Amino acid sequence: MAACPNCGADLPEGSVFCPGCGASLAHAQKQQLPHSVPAAAAPAPTPAPKKKLPILTIVIVAVALLAGLLLGFLFFGGRGGGNQTAEIAAPATPSTPEGTWTLTGSSREGRRPGSGILMLDEDGGGYFSYSIGWGTQNESHEFHAYKPLAWAENKILYHNEACSFTITGAIMTMEWDGETLYFERTGGVERNKPLKIGQYSLTEAKSAEIDVEKDTTEEWNGTSLQLIGDQFVILYIVNSESRSYSEAMLLNDYFFILADGDGAYAAYFLYTFDGTTLTLYYDETLLTFTYQG
Repeated sequence: MAACPNCGADLPEGSVFCPGCGASLAHAQKQQLPHSVPAAAAPAPTPAPKKKLPILTIVIVAVALLAGLLLGFLFFGGRGGGNQTAEIAAPATPSTPEGTWTLTGSSREGRRPGSGILMLDEDGGGYFSYSIGWGTQNESHEFHAYKPLAWAENKILYHNEACSFTITGAIMTMEWDGETLYFERTGGVERNKPLKIGQYSLTEAKSAEIDVEKDTTEEWNGTSLQLIGDQFVILYIVNSESRSYSEAMLLNDYFFILADGDGAYAAYFLYTFDGTTLTLYYDETLLTFTYQG
C-alpha cells in the first residue's frame, strides 16, 4: 500500500487526498508514474541489389540505334536533302549577256578556240572580234577582225544579220552565218575612258597577225592621231607603202569609222584607251599612241 508523502499514513488505492492529513496526492501520483520509453526506430529496409545488364545486351541495343539513324538519313536525305544540298553548293553564275565572252569552239572546221572575243555592254552595244584569213593560198595569214554590233534580248545584230543566242550558266551558243559558235564568259564589260581632245604620238606598231610577234614601229614612223572637238579624228598614216591623211569620226565608245578619200568606203577600227595610252587596231597592225596634250 502506498504511504502519504506528507504524514506517512497509509493511502487506500485510488486516493486523491490523504485520509490522515488531507494533503493532495495529485502531484505525488504524477511523479510516481513511470516515464514512457520511446519505441526503438525500426531499421531501414535493405535495398535489393540492382541487376546489371549483360554487356552483350548493351552492344546489341547500341548497334540497333545506329542502324536506325543511318537508315533514316539515307531514306529522307535521298528524297529531299540531296537536291537541296546541290542547290546550295551550285556557284552563282550571271545569266545576263553583259560581259566579255571568249570563243571556245565552232561547228566549222578550222576555227581555233580563243580566236574570237565577244563583248556586250549594258547599253545594247559592243563588238565581235573573230579571225579571218588573209593573202593567197600559198601565203595565208590570219588576223583579228573587229566589228561593232547591237544586241537586245536574245538577238545580236551583226553585219546586218540577226544572230540568235542562248545562255546556259557561263556558256553562250550563237548562230552566225550558218555556223554555231560556242563562247565562255571570261570577264565583265570592258569600257574605254573618254578620249581626250589633243594630239597623240605613235609609240609602237606591231603586226596584228595571230600568234605572230613582229615589231614594225620603224615602218610607221611619223604616224600620228589628233582628236578635234569631241567627235572628229585626224589620222595621219605613214608606212613603208603609203602616206595618207584621213578624217574619222568616233562611232561609239569602241570604234572609229574611217572613210577613204572620196567617202565611198567606210571602215571600222576598234580602239582602247586607258586615259593615257590609245591602241588602234588598224587593218593588220596594232598602233599604240601616247596622249601628248
